Parts: sequence; C-alpha cells; structure tokens
Amino acid sequence: MFTDTACEESSYYVSLFTIYKMGGREIVSNPKPCRVDRPLSADVFWKVGKNLLGGLKLEIEVNGNRPMARIPEFTLCACVADRHLLSSGDTQAKRLIDIKSVDLGSTPQKTYKSSYDIKFKLLKGSKLFLFKEAALPSETFTLRWAKGFKGKV
Repeated sequence: MFTDTACEESSYYVSLFTIYKMGGREIVSNPKPCRVDRPLSADVFWKVGKNLLGGLKLEIEVNGNRPMARIPEFTLCACVADRHLLSSGDTQAKRLIDIKSVDLGSTPQKTYKSSYDIKFKLLKGSKLFLFKEAALPSETFTLRWAKGFKGKV
C-alpha cells in the first residue's frame, strides 16, 4: 500500500539498491540509505486596512506546504504613488514597520496568522510594499496580496 501525496515531514529517507544478473545468477547490492530534503514553499498573503480606532493594521497570513518552524522577518514600506520599490533598502522607501522573525519552536504550524498596528500616518495615495528579509536558502516565501489588495489603503 502506498500514498500518492507527500506527508508533512521535512525530509524523507529512501533506501536504494540494484538488482542485476551476472552469470545466470541474480545479485542484489547492499542498500544505500539516502536522505531527500523537502524544501519549504509558503504563500504570504498580506493586506493593510483601517483599524477600528483609527490608524492602520497590517494582516499577514502564511500558508506552507509543510509545517513551518519559523517565520522570516518582514518589512512594510511606503512610497509616493508614482514609484515602485524593489527592496526595503530603496532610497525612496519609508519604513513603516519591521516585523521580527517568529520562532514557532516545538510546535511547527502549516498556517500562521498575525496582525500588527501601524503607527505612522500615510500621505494620501501612498503605495505600500511588503518585503521578506533574511529567508533561508531552503525556504521560499512568495508574497501575495490578500483579496486583490492593490498596495493602497
């Protein structure tokens, strides 16, 4: 019996061996154990909305293909409407909030949600950009707008 879907493990262990015929006899080689790592691929859905008491609120939801032990750092930046930021270090970027990395410790999660209050007042027509900082090479976090967010509040 087998399954055609991947389980939630971060690594799989497989034993490989070969069977060949030599001189009319079937010979089986010694098994060779191999480790196959499964990279983390996660979608980061984010939006900025107005808070009930005034001000703005950033909402982030991360959905991974397997349970995540950590969430990387994020930076929310703003710029004037006719600009497009390529990184948080852009000279035109105004850093609104730096979100520290979250260690989920001994309870990895497949889905992570959090919200943050933004204490800066934005100029009308400002565009917002979220950047991930310092992700590990085996992790892929793809930033996506929640519900068609266009970068403006």
